[in-house]
Amino acid sequence: MELQLVPLNTETGEVITLDPTLVTQMDNTELTSFLSNLKLLEKLKKVTEKEIKQRLDEGQLFKRLSYGKQQFTRLLVMDNEAKAELVNKYGFESVEPLSVLQLQKKYGDSIYQDIEPYIVEKPKAQAIKWDN
Repeated sequence: MELQLVPLNTETGEVITLDPTLVTQMDNTELTSFLSNLKLLEKLKKVTEKEIKQRLDEGQLFKRLSYGKQQFTRLLVMDNEAKAELVNKYGFESVEPLSVLQLQKKYGDSIYQDIEPYIVEKPKAQAIKWDN
């Protein structure tokens, strides 16, 4: 089965070429509808990738797909003595403090009063919210 998605203008029936300039030419209704369709395709993509990974894990082979080289995340796991040695040798910048949430989980809510004067809130990029 080969899936072909052909964008059509519903009024004229003509085939539309998808490119970034198309987005700027859409009115608000068309843009909302377009984003809604993209979200559906995004969901299908995630489900498809999950199925492919499951089959690869089972040992099945694909003509054009395989796992890439295994990647690793490097983490420092140090006890307090090792951290103290780093601080003495390189300064406090050599050890990363725990996040506010991690500190609260480790020491309880009482630590919040001690660290509150040092908390700086940085705004995150706003997400688009769909009406219910």
